[in-house]
Amino acid sequence: MELVLDASVVVALLVRDSPMDIPSAVLDAIDDGAVVTVPPHFQLEVTNFLVQAQRRGTLSASGAQQALRYLQHLPITIDTAMHTQIFTDVIAIAQRSGITSYDAAYIHCARTRGAKLASLDKELLAAAEAEGVDVFEAA
Repeated sequence: MELVLDASVVVALLVRDSPMDIPSAVLDAIDDGAVVTVPPHFQLEVTNFLVQAQRRGTLSASGAQQALRYLQHLPITIDTAMHTQIFTDVIAIAQRSGITSYDAAYIHCARTRGAKLASLDKELLAAAEAEGVDVFEAA
């Protein structure tokens, strides 16, 4: 199985402050050999969350560093080939779905790879299903 993870799933794994059914199921899928891919902006989204959490006082600098070390050990591949389709496919998905281009990139990545999309973002999941992309669900 191949999965595309959006930042919400990984952030939940890093800070454990939201329902864990999907993130836990993702870890189980990884343990079972799932291939995990993300679009190029994924790292920026995750690090931005960590910076914002520090600024709000909900995460210490050492906590952010610990989270990044954990993230570096996850078997995640960055889809660097998708940059050529950003201006055409991603904008079209965003325009049809009314979501951000960042979220549309997750849908594009999943669709082109034939992967399931894992997210905690209900709007993103609804847009993915409308675009014909399978969504990952906890068993």
